[in-house]
Amino acid sequence: MSALLEVRGLSVLYPGARRAAPVRALDEVSLAIRAGSVCGLVGESGSGKSTLGQAIAGLVEPAHGQLLFDGQPLPRRRRRADFRRQARAIQMVFQDPGGSLNPRLTTGEILAEPLRLHPDAAPGAHAERVSAWLQRVGLRAEHAARYPHEFSGGQRQRIGIARALILEPRFVICDEPISALDVSVQAQIVNLLADLRRELDLTLLFIAHDLAMVRHVSDRIAVMYRGRLVEEGPAAALCRAPLHPYTQRLIAAMPLPDPCRERTRRHAPAPEAIADYTTDTPVGCLFAPRCPLADARCRHERPALRESGQDRRVACHHVTLP
Repeated sequence: MSALLEVRGLSVLYPGARRAAPVRALDEVSLAIRAGSVCGLVGESGSGKSTLGQAIAGLVEPAHGQLLFDGQPLPRRRRRADFRRQARAIQMVFQDPGGSLNPRLTTGEILAEPLRLHPDAAPGAHAERVSAWLQRVGLRAEHAARYPHEFSGGQRQRIGIARALILEPRFVICDEPISALDVSVQAQIVNLLADLRRELDLTLLFIAHDLAMVRHVSDRIAVMYRGRLVEEGPAAALCRAPLHPYTQRLIAAMPLPDPCRERTRRHAPAPEAIADYTTDTPVGCLFAPRCPLADARCRHERPALRESGQDRRVACHHVTLP
């Protein structure tokens, strides 16, 4: 299966506060996502997950690196005509279903806007497509006349999914699509995305904090820490035997379904201090200040992301390669 999307050495810089040095939100990230697969992207807040999704979608401008879609370079945002043509193939479902929908537009107007910006059907057909997609995501055709505030959070996220898929893209970025929803609704949205993925043969980048959910929906998982990829591989193998110390901590922090086992489980001690992402940038491994295995080499030499066998990659000096 060939790669539909390739990220090569991508870096994104954000301006620092009060003339401080720029914040490196992404630092030389390289990733390949195969056509028809689901790639899960996990990491703590501030690790760069959403920034990577926004860079792929063209919402932020990379400082360095290259993005390839189906073997062709993705146009930069300043090339508006080329960017608009490519935007049809790459769409995004946002984290906050309330904040990502225009409160002044009805649901029908929200879903018709992509059709207006990317005309591929007669104007008279827009209403039919809007109605069909509302029903496809579990809503009713008459909901087109309602405004976003008249829906629940789960219903608003269904509208966001319909807006992203109404152009029938090939690649969809799901930026924490369930984190703002009630637990009872999260499974419904995940199942809806899974059904639509199979029906439309979509490729997904699924960004989330919940590693258990990512393991459930993903074919492969990529782990980010402070703007860099530290581990990547098949979902089952990565969760069964994590290689990087940071991934091991993430797996160990996952709650167990058995309350008796969870109550008696011993957790690894928390680090004495967590580094400030905006000011403290170690010369060596970025995880060294929190890693129990860190030695002098880790503090002075940054590990490269290396192939570790069995279709896996890891950035750690202490992982022995086969």
